Amino acid sequence: EAALRALGAALEALATRLRRERDELPAQDEDLEDLQWDGLDREQKIDKKMFDGKQEFDWERALDHAAEAQAKRAAAAFQDKLQRADHVLRRRWRRRRDGGRQQTMQGLAALVSAVDEVEEKIRFVYRDAAEKADEEVDRVTSERRGSQEQTQMMLSAALVVREEKDIMNDGWYAAPKERQQIMLKSLKRVRRLNEDMRNLDIIPELKQKHSVLLYSLRMLEAKLKHECHSTMADIQEGPL
Repeated sequence: EAALRALGAALEALATRLRRERDELPAQDEDLEDLQWDGLDREQKIDKKMFDGKQEFDWERALDHAAEAQAKRAAAAFQDKLQRADHVLRRRWRRRRDGGRQQTMQGLAALVSAVDEVEEKIRFVYRDAAEKADEEVDRVTSERRGSQEQTQMMLSAALVVREEKDIMNDGWYAAPKERQQIMLKSLKRVRRLNEDMRNLDIIPELKQKHSVLLYSLRMLEAKLKHECHSTMADIQEGPL
């Protein structure tokens, strides 16, 4: 493109020069023009005009050839400069690439190391969270299991209390000696149940129910002691 612009500028300068030289030429003298045809017959005039036309055509063609050759030389020069510039740029790029390769490899190694470190931290956080979640699940499961077991024990104790109350009510209609034996047996069982409930490690959610159950057991034990007129502290051995 630069070569074409240079060629266009050269042709424009040449055309300007030719126009200037044409303008500087003396005016055409008609008498002198007529003299060149003087003494020539018709055939000779035709030959002369053809010769002059051929010379003018040859001159224009030579001028076109010269302009075309100049354009080719300019394009070739431009292509040569372009190839040289490409060669220089490629050489500089390779030099810079080779010079920064070690730094690039070091940066890449640092990046890989950083990624590995982040992945290890992520795995650690995941393992820690998983362990904490497992511990929490185990804790909740254990608490729920303990709550269910303690609830079952307190329910069984409440059933025993109801059963002993029924036995106590039925014993009122027995003979005095038999009633004494029934009341004493119930007293031993109630004492055993009361001791078991006091030694039970109750979770906070069941504290209130546990207190109510202990109160019922104390009241029942006091009532049975009053009915038995006994100061013994015997309790029932073995399962209730």
